Amino acid sequence: MLKNKDLPVYPIINEEQAIAINEGQGLAKQFSGLTKREEFALRFATALLSNSVMGDSDLHGSAEEYKTNIVVAGIEFADVLLEYLERKSD
Repeated sequence: MLKNKDLPVYPIINEEQAIAINEGQGLAKQFSGLTKREEFALRFATALLSNSVMGDSDLHGSAEEYKTNIVVAGIEFADVLLEYLERKSD
């Protein structure tokens, strides 16, 4: 069974998958689109970039460090959110 973080945030399904879902077989393991983890990381990184402190690249040692900090923080925030949602659903 796929974990919540691996499910598509906006599933793109074909006709065959739609029929399977309607017949109670669930979502196929192969799908197109971003996973929830990828979408949440993207949104958190965007929020960090819009922050006047995190968005100021002059406050970081180098451009590479700046990009890495934003990407890693976005992923970490996404993971925390997904873990919280997993616990709440149990």
